[in-house]
Amino acid sequence: MRRDIPEPNYDYDINILVDSYKKAILDLKQYIERTDVTNLSRAQARVVLSNVVDRLNEVTEEGYKWVEEHIPKVATEGVVASLMSLGVVDSLQEAKNIAKLNNLNKTLVETMIADTQEDLLQVTQKMSKRFKVAMRQATAESFRENYAKNINGVPTIRTDIKRRLKDDLVSSVEKGVIYADGRKVSLHDYVDAVVRTKSMDAFNEAHTNESVSREAYYAIISSHGAKDACSFHEGRIVKLIESAPGDYTTLSELQGSGQIFHIRCKHSFSSMRDPDLLPESIKSKAESQAELGSKAIATGKRNPKDTDL
Repeated sequence: MRRDIPEPNYDYDINILVDSYKKAILDLKQYIERTDVTNLSRAQARVVLSNVVDRLNEVTEEGYKWVEEHIPKVATEGVVASLMSLGVVDSLQEAKNIAKLNNLNKTLVETMIADTQEDLLQVTQKMSKRFKVAMRQATAESFRENYAKNINGVPTIRTDIKRRLKDDLVSSVEKGVIYADGRKVSLHDYVDAVVRTKSMDAFNEAHTNESVSREAYYAIISSHGAKDACSFHEGRIVKLIESAPGDYTTLSELQGSGQIFHIRCKHSFSSMRDPDLLPESIKSKAESQAELGSKAIATGKRNPKDTDL
């Protein structure tokens, strides 16, 4: 098993994208702070809403372009990892020179791009709708306050009410994502989680597809000294397809457990043709990890502790 295969790391590229979303939210907050809510008319509210939606659409387009460039690159790196794992090439550079996406991986890339872009679109659309509701409420309250407190025909709203109206508008764009259980995640944190997960999915799926096309049906999970449930599965041997001989769990079964290859998970694997050719020390660890991993999955918990096994 080769040890010179570089582990996938997309921090630099992902940080560029996440920073663009951070900047978008900062721009919106500053714009809202400049907005005069003293006497909001429906026409003024429409202008504010239009400007906010335009900025969200702009950052979504930036995300779209990033995804279109990033996912094919990641998938190709998955192919490179397969070529090196299987000993098809002698060096990383040689692998990069010959790596191509087969038809299965071309379809994978198209699907991953569409799925990731849809995730980015949905979150900004929800934010747009939430801001529209907040804007409607702020306009109505501004109108009511002015109607009740109009002095000599001059609109006036107490400073604390103006502050609250602006805070409500800012909050509507700061929340980002609100999950069913009430958890709130900022837009940039959500984007970070989405693209990190999709990146590793694209890498691992492309690695799998290339390996299977070369009749390599097994893999060994990478080890990073994980502290969560991933630790129960590091170093395990898995099958890439269910019909492969041997009493090994499949990669898809591990993914389905939620204990590894989860959101933001950094684990990958190295493919192989014959697990019996592995050194005895690695096979021994794989066997003990298989036993431990099976116990972990049997708990039915996402992140069981050692005491649960």
